[in-house]
Amino acid sequence: MLLDRGFRDVLPKIESLGIHTFMPQFMSKDQKQLTTEQANASRKVTMGRFVVETVNGRLKNVFR
Repeated sequence: MLLDRGFRDVLPKIESLGIHTFMPQFMSKDQKQLTTEQANASRKVTMGRFVVETVNGRLKNVFR
C-alpha cells in the first residue's frame, strides 16, 4: 500500500493487519539530509504515488 505522510500515526495498526506499506522517509531532528538508501526509497515511493495521482486526475476529468 502506498501511503503519504498523513498516515504515519496509523502505520503500526495497518502493518499489524498484515498489509505491507510504502511511505516516504522522514528525517530525524538531528539529520541534515537523508542517507542514500533512504533518499532512493523515498524517490521510489514518490514515483509510484505520481502514477496513482495522474490516473486519479484523468478519472476525475472523464467522470465529472
